[in-house]
Amino acid sequence: MSLRLTATAAAGLAALVALGSCSTANSDAQAPREVVQPIAEAPKPVPAATPTPKPSPSPTATQAPVRTTFSYRGELEQGGWIRGTVPNGTRSARLGNQDVRFDEDGTFFAAFDRDQGSQIELVATLEDGRTISSPLTVKPRDWELEYINAPYRAGRSSAEFERLRGKEVAQIVAAREKQTGADGWRQVATDLGPAVRETLVLSVGATVLALVVGLGIALVLLAGSPLVRAASLAVLAVPHLVGATSVLRWLGDGGWGARLTGADPGTWPELVAGPWPVATVLALAWKESAFVALVVLAAVAPGHRERMETAATLGARPLQRWTRVLVPSAAPALAATGLVVLVYSIGSYEVAWLLGRTTPEPLSVLSFRLFGSIELLDRPAAAAAAVTGSALALGLTLVAVAAGARVGRSLGAPS
Repeated sequence: MSLRLTATAAAGLAALVALGSCSTANSDAQAPREVVQPIAEAPKPVPAATPTPKPSPSPTATQAPVRTTFSYRGELEQGGWIRGTVPNGTRSARLGNQDVRFDEDGTFFAAFDRDQGSQIELVATLEDGRTISSPLTVKPRDWELEYINAPYRAGRSSAEFERLRGKEVAQIVAAREKQTGADGWRQVATDLGPAVRETLVLSVGATVLALVVGLGIALVLLAGSPLVRAASLAVLAVPHLVGATSVLRWLGDGGWGARLTGADPGTWPELVAGPWPVATVLALAWKESAFVALVVLAAVAPGHRERMETAATLGARPLQRWTRVLVPSAAPALAATGLVVLVYSIGSYEVAWLLGRTTPEPLSVLSFRLFGSIELLDRPAAAAAAVTGSALALGLTLVAVAAGARVGRSLGAPS
């Protein structure tokens, strides 16, 4: 019984296994099977063969070009230059009588003088004694030459200069060692007296001359001269320094005046930088006379003809009409312009510096020079000169105003 059950169980188990395998086979037949493709590996690169370096050719030495003559470029004219190379094997070179230095590679630089002639030779001396020359043609240049007509002052010998210079250096050292404190204003100014006299001479002289010439020009303008009026206006537009330079060219030694008169060298009078400030006075008077003339003309012109006709009707002679009518009517204008010219002449620096002598100097030139000195002890003297010039101008102005008022009252001029 039991054996039969066992056989039956075995048969059933076998049937179950068969069914399971059939179901598995059916399920495998129904579901798609996933096929995995193997990944193909990329072929490994074959390493390139390392090229064998070729031996570099040995450098060959560059042969320098053989120079058998000069080579150059530049400006072949007076004041010009050239740059170039000398021939191979050159031991020395020269341009005319001047030695020419050159580098190891043969390059050189040379220049021509301002007064160089038309022909000059460039010569090279070789190691074996032979010479190579290259003639040069130098073109002339149209130089613009200018000359300053200044009086000649003879210099001193070197020994005398050194002797004087030693004393000056000792004085400078001694002055720097002094402890002056604030007492610089008390120092004695030895140049102040001569400077005041020089200032008075040139300022008063220039003022009087400008008034006389200006009054004469005003009389010409009253007669109706358009040419003189235009000339007066042109003079006013000229700067004082330009006017002083023109006077220097006319009155200087060897200037236009000496050439026109045919004066021999050394015989022309010392009008510039001479013992008297002639050129300075003339330059200031010439420049300021036009100013005086125009101011006097503006003051006298209105009613001038009627006043002169009335005086003539009353029996006044021509001289009386001038002294009793014209001059009193022009007196206020002359006084005003005279003050302006006087004060300007005292303070004028450039005209006196260019045309005047070096000693004694006017106050304006003296103060300017001392203010520019490197010696600090000159500063108080410069301030004293400037203050003295201002006080002199103020004092002369007060005197001129008082004198002008008195003269005006005596001539019957309206106040």
